[in-house]
Order: sequence, then C-alpha cells, then structure tokens
Amino acid sequence: MNPRVRRHKNDTKTFEELDFVGQARSINAQIAVLGRAIRANLRRTRRERRDIRLVHSVRTDQIERLRQRIAALSI
Repeated sequence: MNPRVRRHKNDTKTFEELDFVGQARSINAQIAVLGRAIRANLRRTRRERRDIRLVHSVRTDQIERLRQRIAALSI
C-alpha cells in the first residue's frame, strides 16, 4: 500500500504519519484481518471439497514469504 494513501475517507493520517503505537496497532489489525481471511478461505476450501492439504500448504508458503520479507529488512 502506498504510505501516502489515506486508509479511509475520513482518516487524517497516513500510516507513515502514525506514531509508533498507532503503527503497531495498525499492523496488529492487519494481521488479525489476514488470519480471518485465511480461516474463511480454509472453510470455503472444505465446503467446496477442494484439497485442504494443498490449500493449507499454499497459505503456509505465503506466510513464510512474508516472514522472509520481514527477516530481510535491515535493522
């Protein structure tokens, strides 16, 4: 997401403009949304009788790619 884009219509700060605590809360909220999305996707996988092991493996790979990107950030 472009750091200069407003998150919602009435928001007054971009992510970059948030203080440390605000940024941490935003990241936590995004993680929670991602968790709900993955759970919903796995429920749909079962409902549509798709290969749950394959889909679970793909989601795990996606999370691992995110973890690797975070690990690669310079600290």
